Amino acid sequence: MAQIVVKELPQISGSIAINNGMLVLSSPVVMADWDFSSNNDGLVDHHYTVHNTSEVVDLLKGRVNSHPDEGWYLYRTAGGIHAFCNTVYPVYEAVNILKDLRVDGYYCDIARRKGYFNVRVGPKPGRSEQQMFLGLVGAPTRSTVVRNFLAIHDQLLVRNGLMYMY
Repeated sequence: MAQIVVKELPQISGSIAINNGMLVLSSPVVMADWDFSSNNDGLVDHHYTVHNTSEVVDLLKGRVNSHPDEGWYLYRTAGGIHAFCNTVYPVYEAVNILKDLRVDGYYCDIARRKGYFNVRVGPKPGRSEQQMFLGLVGAPTRSTVVRNFLAIHDQLLVRNGLMYMY
């Protein structure tokens, strides 16, 4: 099914769209997606590359130690972690970074094929969930595009009942 653009968002060089019946935010802002494995014996496929939040934080700390201007905004999701980079990279470069961070390989392949990143900002059919902002690993963004993206992302999550602001 083709992605249908609902609204262009030039302030993030992206759009709000419908993709496979779900509301998504599309942008060149680099998004990482880790799904946690519940298999205690090991990781069984490329979708499940980490076991918990601390493993993701350790991966990101290693990345920012070698790239001190970089930072990642972390959100806990129903099945794992989403993180947004404070720096916009070309997609081909971003996908290589994400693979080094053991991000879901399927998600990397989709981003590489499409040339941009999608993050769901509406409910997934048949699933009840909440997201929570966990914090920042590394440096805060200096990019207006990333700041605008994070503001729109959070507003859409709140509006669609996926996140509460305290």
